[in-house]
Amino acid sequence: LPFAFSGYKQLWDAMDGDFGAYIHAEIEKTGLHVFEKGWDAGFRNVFTSNRAVHDAADMKGLKLRVPEAPIQLAFFRALGASPTPVNNNELYTAIQTHLVDGAEQPLISIESAKYYEVSKYISLTRHQPTPFEMLANGAAWQRLPASLQEILSRNLNAAALLERADIANGEAALEQELKTQGQTIITPDRATFREVIAHAGLYAKWRDTYGTKPFALLEKYTGALA
Repeated sequence: LPFAFSGYKQLWDAMDGDFGAYIHAEIEKTGLHVFEKGWDAGFRNVFTSNRAVHDAADMKGLKLRVPEAPIQLAFFRALGASPTPVNNNELYTAIQTHLVDGAEQPLISIESAKYYEVSKYISLTRHQPTPFEMLANGAAWQRLPASLQEILSRNLNAAALLERADIANGEAALEQELKTQGQTIITPDRATFREVIAHAGLYAKWRDTYGTKPFALLEKYTGALA
């Protein structure tokens, strides 16, 4: 959920705690095995080729490529932006040809995909984290001897913690690198974005959509949202 988490500590306290345990249990109902520690691609930020985004009002009218997922679409529409469907492998060209004004992705993605070549502004909205889970085929996992399960779990979980740290600790250097690549880095007024979410009643709608139980588990770590 956008602007639910204040930072990495709060995110991982939740995902390594009761909230994450609930999500893992729901995934395992499908027959998959979920490893205890999730991985990370970083908090997502808005980047644009034509306009600096300093607060929520600056989002109005922007054509942004966002994932075609209900939460993202509702959030950006509430801001007055125009979510535009573009395949991620076509995003560079879409920005270059002004089909879209920009997109929202973690800093590591902006740098590695060289979006800085067609972008000008990066607003550190940090509006959503990008955690992901390490999964295994449940039946195949159960066929493994307990000793191999322990080795895999121990090493994949340890690697996840190292990967998380790399993402979090590397962001300051990434910001400086992107500045040298022609990007203007902006620290926006994040409170204005949360005001839009609250005014639109989006947290309450998401609570009703996804269920009061997981939402209550989330608020255990984030504080009251809806």
